[in-house]
Amino acid sequence: MNTKPILESEYASLRISALPSRPTASSAFGGKGYTATQLKEAFDRIPLLLIERFNRLLSDIGGTGQGSLAAEIPTGLESGHTLQSFFDDVKSGTLATYLSVDGISLAAALDSLEQSLAQLRADAESGALSQYLSVDGEALQKRIAAITQDIEALKALASDAESGALASYLRVDDQSLTDALSVIRASLEDANEAISDLKSDLRSGAAAAYLSVGEKTLSECLRVLTERIGVLEDAGLDGGSPKERT
Repeated sequence: MNTKPILESEYASLRISALPSRPTASSAFGGKGYTATQLKEAFDRIPLLLIERFNRLLSDIGGTGQGSLAAEIPTGLESGHTLQSFFDDVKSGTLATYLSVDGISLAAALDSLEQSLAQLRADAESGALSQYLSVDGEALQKRIAAITQDIEALKALASDAESGALASYLRVDDQSLTDALSVIRASLEDANEAISDLKSDLRSGAAAAYLSVGEKTLSECLRVLTERIGVLEDAGLDGGSPKERT
């Protein structure tokens, strides 16, 4: 520091009380040899010394770095730590190394916070952020997975409905809809075949062999009816003359 105390050795020879009150004769005439100019200069020495030291003090107060007043003021934070050290620590960021938060150094707390923010940023970018967020007490990641699964199930259902495979897992009386439809289809095919056969038999007359009237087949009934008509014709009971017997 440029500022120094004013020592007695510096101002002892400058005491105004040792000066004459007026100019004196030169030493050649037995006096101390103070001319008017010299006497004025002697009176100015102490004020000028004060001014010089005061200017140094102002320079030290306003200055920074080594030699400044701040470099001479101890902070008590640690041995040799000065106010200038404190300013340097604030500027460089090392101030956090000896400040503490809840018993943890501020530097360590800030480092931990920076790591947490970095992890949070990485999780947000990767989508893993949902693993520790929750919705109604359920992990957001689990809720999203369930919703995604439901969406995929709906897509599969729509695809099955479009392709016709939906019937494979729908049930009708403990039977899959596919099986039930297969049975109905087979029954319809059998019915169509039976109807086709019946039509053919009706056209050919073969249907009378298995169609029945009462306990007799239609063929038997028609034969009996034909025989009776023949008897009536022979007897002339059909409104015409009896047929000649051979």
